[in-house]
Amino acid sequence: MIYLDHAAATPLDPQVEESMRPFMAERFYNPSSLYTPARAIRTDIDNFRSKVGSLVGAKPSEIVFTAGASESISLAIGGVVRKHPEAEVLISAVEHSAVIESARGYASEVSIVPVDSRGTVRVEDIRDSITDNTCLISVGYVNSELGTVQPLRDISACVEEVREDRSKRGVDMPLLLHTDASAAAEYLNIDCHLLGVDLLTLNGAKIYGPKQSGVLFVSHGVELEPLIYGGGQERGLRSGSESPAAIVGFAKALEIAQTGYKQESKRQAPLQKLLTERLGTIEGAVINSTSKNRTPGIVNVSFPHVDGETLVHHLDANGVLAATGAACNASDDKPNHVLEAIGADKSTIQGSLRLSMGRQTSRDDIEQAVDIITNVVSKLRHR
Repeated sequence: MIYLDHAAATPLDPQVEESMRPFMAERFYNPSSLYTPARAIRTDIDNFRSKVGSLVGAKPSEIVFTAGASESISLAIGGVVRKHPEAEVLISAVEHSAVIESARGYASEVSIVPVDSRGTVRVEDIRDSITDNTCLISVGYVNSELGTVQPLRDISACVEEVREDRSKRGVDMPLLLHTDASAAAEYLNIDCHLLGVDLLTLNGAKIYGPKQSGVLFVSHGVELEPLIYGGGQERGLRSGSESPAAIVGFAKALEIAQTGYKQESKRQAPLQKLLTERLGTIEGAVINSTSKNRTPGIVNVSFPHVDGETLVHHLDANGVLAATGAACNASDDKPNHVLEAIGADKSTIQGSLRLSMGRQTSRDDIEQAVDIITNVVSKLRHR
């Protein structure tokens, strides 16, 4: 079996599993309880919060633990919009469905900012789309379909200029910048203050951590309305008894990812080059991941006049696990909105395949996978 769908899920790192084990057995206490073993767990959570904060350039008080990226995104978008119910939200045309649906679900007005043919958001388009009623902009750091890295620092500078202009004109509406960095932590520095973001989402399941673990960075001074009410955990923004095992697992996974991202990116870069070049030799293949500014883990390719879902099933039967796109949209009959946004035609969209590599992916895996893809595509075309 050759696994090429790391953008959907990563296996649990053995070091992460080892760190979690005590909190799934003997250290099971509720951290909100008052007796000594429980208070020790509370201290552990505080330490993990500090570790995560140091890894993303944040204070411990700016870290909110969540049950994954979708909840983190919902808290970021819903938390801001519920403070400003009539305000507008801007999102890029290539955002993850969690961002799109959260924006549509919470905001009374959502504006979509277009991207270029490589999936990159143009800062000038964002600037032109901002109105005095805009309260939140959400642009993912790395696109999980194409691997495109967005110019977050430039977008942040644009946001700051707008804030200064509003201040001069007496406009009270705040303007905040959120990014979903779930696909970035394995490959890029995610220091929140260097990026200039107010809110940042991370997902443990994409960095060899436990599923249903995540974080929302909330910059000091940003006010959010909670979505989950209860005992007031996580600064009152995310009530419910914490999961120490998930928290320690996330913290360990993030530490491993951020410590080794440069080395892993360097290792995967020639694999991506090999994969792209070999896929490009298949008759009719269209490489959709064309941005020079992208992470090395993803290659998106299309085989026009070949059905992508049928291709995935046949690859599965031949030992290659891949995807047509984001797993949350796998059973959706709608066209891939990311490929639509970059201008791909219907046949190219229907024949798309996303191949995403991971820490265990080898050159032999790539060579074998492309041979299998070539044969399967040929058979499907002849049918």
